[in-house]
Amino acid sequence: MKWFGLIFLFLLAGVRLGSGQTTLETRPYHMGFTPFPYEITIEAVSFTYRTIAEDADLILHHFDDGVPWTEALAGEPYSQNVQENTALRLANTPDDHTVVVAVNPIRLSRDGLALYRGMQDEMPLPLPFDGYTFDHPDVMTAFLAYCRTMMTLTTPTIS
Repeated sequence: MKWFGLIFLFLLAGVRLGSGQTTLETRPYHMGFTPFPYEITIEAVSFTYRTIAEDADLILHHFDDGVPWTEALAGEPYSQNVQENTALRLANTPDDHTVVVAVNPIRLSRDGLALYRGMQDEMPLPLPFDGYTFDHPDVMTAFLAYCRTMMTLTTPTIS
């Protein structure tokens, strides 16, 4: 099953498997993946990053597992969970790959603010964020601060 998605992407791009590697020198666009693994195991994470390193020239770091709302608003350091996840992504990002960063303020269920990202991902929203809407000044300030921090940490090539 893990190969189905990769094969499908190659076919969509018009690349025949076994025809040799296509590079930016022979195509006018980047090809890449998000490092979201096909299952939550160390082997799957390793396979995913290895595949990105070998078969892509772009990596998309998509942060959609919550926002450290309170820390971002206060300008405080993020939790160890956030720092370790970001460090893992950076350590596995090939130096020669184009980096794209996407940060999401919307809950995965698409019905409100992204949940809180603290010592774990997708924790309940803390007070007072649990009563805020997207247009609240604290939400806008915290999310902009989070975006700026993630852009600084990940140094995207395309954002």
